Amino acid sequence: MALILGSLLFGALMFLGLAALFHVFSAERPSPPAEVWKNAILRLKAPLEIDSGETYRRYRDQKEEELQRYRWIDPASGSVQIPIERAMRLLVERSQAAAPESQAGNAGKEREP
Repeated sequence: MALILGSLLFGALMFLGLAALFHVFSAERPSPPAEVWKNAILRLKAPLEIDSGETYRRYRDQKEEELQRYRWIDPASGSVQIPIERAMRLLVERSQAAAPESQAGNAGKEREP
């Protein structure tokens, strides 16, 4: 019997405690005045982007231009960058050139079911 009463008392206290916490954290607080926000923004070290769409377009155009040009990566080792379209064509040509060789090697073998 004492265990049941203790459990009920504990449950009631938990309920009241949680209700009090809910009341405290859900109470409306006044928002800071506009001057506070203005000063906080002015103190930021990084400037805020007003037109992020334009910034993204410039970034995308720059990256697209990088994909379309030739340049040296490391002249000492002979590493170069070529346009992405050219690189894809070379990859296809090389894989097609390698395909007949591998098919010729498999011509004499029987296929297993």
